Amino acid sequence: MNLDVKPCVNKTEPCRLTLQARTENIVNVPTNYKGLGLLHMNELLTGIYLSAALTRGENGVCVTSVINTTDKDQTVDLPRVHLESLEEEEGSLILKSQL
Repeated sequence: MNLDVKPCVNKTEPCRLTLQARTENIVNVPTNYKGLGLLHMNELLTGIYLSAALTRGENGVCVTSVINTTDKDQTVDLPRVHLESLEEEEGSLILKSQL
């Protein structure tokens, strides 16, 4: 994986990274959100997915993973993401299985 040397914070140009074929990578994604929130899954390119995550926005970034399901190395621009806020009263989340 080829990441920018500088972090993807407060930059006007997109944050780019190159993902090796069939890999999952933990990345810092730009966000304006501060605090704990939910990030929904998003397909960045065909076969390239930004994973859903319970993550925290701090210093202009949040942590999630990006998955390349294709057979080729791919270069992607990471989008600035919005996290769905959690109510402060919520002490836990209930996850439902879709089996």
